[in-house]
Amino acid sequence: YAVLSFGGLLGMGEKFYPLPWEVLTYDTDKGGYAVDLDKERLQGAPSYERGQEPTYDRDFGERVHGHYGVTY
Repeated sequence: YAVLSFGGLLGMGEKFYPLPWEVLTYDTDKGGYAVDLDKERLQGAPSYERGQEPTYDRDFGERVHGHYGVTY
């Protein structure tokens, strides 16, 4: 997974969103990965806060992939 950090201020209140690699596109002009997601798409997505990293098991993987509509 790639993990997107979003929200919060100065590291407080931010959430981390695991993203399947299939939802990322490498942009050679930017020299990095781009993702076509908006704030609404992240709402309800599997996430966690600093210090509360989830167990990356099959159930979690299926929930993450299912949210973004890609095959696990």
